[in-house]
Amino acid sequence: MNLVNTSNTFLKKIGIFVCFSICCYTSFCKATLRHTIISKGLVDSLIPSSDSFRLMHKVLPNVFVDTLESYGDDYRVIHYHIVSSMVENKMISDTLEEIFNDSLNQYSRLIFEEHNKYKFNVPTIPLTNIVYLKKPGLIIGLSKIVASPYHIVIYSTDGKLLCKRTLQNLELKLDKKGLDSLIRGNPKLIDCLSQNIVVKENDNYYIETSRCLIHTLGREWFLKPFRLVSSHYFPSMSVPYDSGLYSKYQFSFSDSDPVHDLIMIGSVPYLLILNSEDGKKINIPLVSFPVTSLE
Repeated sequence: MNLVNTSNTFLKKIGIFVCFSICCYTSFCKATLRHTIISKGLVDSLIPSSDSFRLMHKVLPNVFVDTLESYGDDYRVIHYHIVSSMVENKMISDTLEEIFNDSLNQYSRLIFEEHNKYKFNVPTIPLTNIVYLKKPGLIIGLSKIVASPYHIVIYSTDGKLLCKRTLQNLELKLDKKGLDSLIRGNPKLIDCLSQNIVVKENDNYYIETSRCLIHTLGREWFLKPFRLVSSHYFPSMSVPYDSGLYSKYQFSFSDSDPVHDLIMIGSVPYLLILNSEDGKKINIPLVSFPVTSLE
């Protein structure tokens, strides 16, 4: 018996559904970046006001505030995140979902205004790129920051988080037999895989190296040879040797023009096509391949 459910009926239905309800969006509004030095402190809550910031509560060592902004005649998208060692350590030690908790995350926010009216201000991951798709009303956030728990987020213009996934330099690559064997030896892995993006390509399964996966299998398991492989999306993606605070992945998606296309199935983000730094189009699935336990 196989532990990997590869239902052909399910995939055929998805394929038919895609043919009738797939939508592609290629008209994007990009963002500009500001890097602001705060010389005497930072806060629990930091609120952008024009080109300055209102700081409250805590006094901390010197920090930076990175601000991304995309705007037009009738909209404005703002993202800011605080760059400090305290915040970076918090991201690493927090549980995955705490970064989306409004009361726990005041250090990284996404703000949207439309027709001069405030629409939302939500907690999010620290972003390095934002792209606004005006026609469908979607905001794509991308992050190259290594410490970020996720690296792709997509929001509707009412502030609803529609999609989140990681995009790291290392991943698990297993064939069907290897995945079956891994699940047999770790029954709790099924719950973890349900929270991960699992991609099946050419009879291989590619699995994100999430915190859940590392906790379930144990760090020692990953230290053995051939457990992890380079990202098959960006094979040269890496962390700089001289990386410091808020280190960023290099050799991944383009900084100047990261998004080529977004494919939706109905109202669900299905596939994000990124532009790599060397000009290639990279397909990033946003929906996981179904993996289930023995029936």
